[in-house]
Amino acid sequence: MLNSITVPKSIVVNDFIDLISAVGSCAIIAVYDHPTDFPDKYIARLFLGRYPSRYCVLKDSLDELRNIKPENMCVIPRDENDDPVILESWL
Repeated sequence: MLNSITVPKSIVVNDFIDLISAVGSCAIIAVYDHPTDFPDKYIARLFLGRYPSRYCVLKDSLDELRNIKPENMCVIPRDENDDPVILESWL
């Protein structure tokens, strides 16, 4: 169950370009609107399959986050069952 996974202290990066090329097709990026761990920011967190990694990008606006989205990833709108702070995912 994903809720039982604890993510160690986050590592904030400027973008995901090098990380995405290293992990390949199993990468997913979830985009959050002011989550509890970063209540003053929008955050994009790299997932490896279903599991969150320590790597994230923090920005002041959603547009700033979308500007760093890797070109080869598409935006997937949030599912109605997602946590309300999840805005979208990039695959």
